[in-house]
Amino acid sequence: MRYTTKVLKCRRIGDSYSVELEKCEFYPDGAGGQLGDRGKVGKSNVLEVIRENGRTILKVDKELESNKEYTVEISENRRFDIAQQHTAQHILSRAFENLFNLQTVGFHMGEEISTIDLNTLSIDWSMVEKAEDLSNEIIWKDLTVEIIFEDFENLEKYDLRKISEKIKKLEKVRLVKIGDFDVNACGGFHVESTGQIGLVKVIHFEKVKGKYTRLEYIAGKRILNYIRTLEGRERKLFEITKASKDDLITKVQKLLDNSKDQKKKITYLVEDLKKKVILELENDPIVINDIKVYTYSSTTELIEVLASIFQKKEKSIFLGFDLFKNFVIITCNNDELGANDLIKEILKNFEGKGGGSKKRANVVLQKKLTIEDIEKIVNDILDFIKQQHF
Repeated sequence: MRYTTKVLKCRRIGDSYSVELEKCEFYPDGAGGQLGDRGKVGKSNVLEVIRENGRTILKVDKELESNKEYTVEISENRRFDIAQQHTAQHILSRAFENLFNLQTVGFHMGEEISTIDLNTLSIDWSMVEKAEDLSNEIIWKDLTVEIIFEDFENLEKYDLRKISEKIKKLEKVRLVKIGDFDVNACGGFHVESTGQIGLVKVIHFEKVKGKYTRLEYIAGKRILNYIRTLEGRERKLFEITKASKDDLITKVQKLLDNSKDQKKKITYLVEDLKKKVILELENDPIVINDIKVYTYSSTTELIEVLASIFQKKEKSIFLGFDLFKNFVIITCNNDELGANDLIKEILKNFEGKGGGSKKRANVVLQKKLTIEDIEKIVNDILDFIKQQHF
């Protein structure tokens, strides 16, 4: 849609601009549960459409001149996508009502997926598939979608799914009628016939608020985009696993089983190594000023375990180094010294970020740690301890 109109007001708000047009055909965001229009005013892109105190306000990305006429463009592609999703919602909602007597109590349209809330917690995929089948049969019949304006007192002759309190206040009600399958009051965008939707698919459902089931669905071109995304993931899996189409699931399951076995073996090996390391360290600590200092270099997982153990030993300090992540952890069980004090000593000679408490602290250094670096850190800390007068 394209037309020309005048900008009445334009004012800066943060990084964008708020604009009022003399003639505004943009549909507001959130009205009727659906998405709003997008497009351009001159060279400025419309970011959001807000309905405020009876006025439609546009949020745009570039400043526009007040009292000047501009060409306005509203995206027809976006409107058609919205129409596909919205009409699909009407059909899905009626399908669940006809098949299972389930009512739609909530609807939200998103940029990628839309949702319907049903008044039940008891639902399964077999029910979803039956509703999908019925919905797509209606779509493929290419039924006419009519927009009817009817007096409120005449609504009784229609089999409406729901009459809200808002509708009761209207003299004229806008109805969307889909052949003889569904009719419902609605003010949003809809296709001219169901065939224009193409297809509707529920992709996920979950329980919400302890009493509803929320369905995630897509329709129209969004299904093509969704399939392409899935195909991309599948191709990546084939590349990673070196599997063929016929044995992908089998190969992934085998990899998962192997991973579980490896985790069990690693857990056993780490536990066995931990016992041996603890025994080795306890037999040969560095003793300074009646304080036992223990040092060890390994992976983060092991030095974290060792730190938790040595932290409980009285008058002890533990220095753990991870050579792969340049990570240092320090524990200190001593009234006079704090682990955070020792971290500060490290940061005097090495750049990094860290901190912690008197009992436990850590630091991630910027440079890759070498054996020489570790020796320097240990010696610096030992010298620092020697200089303290307890």
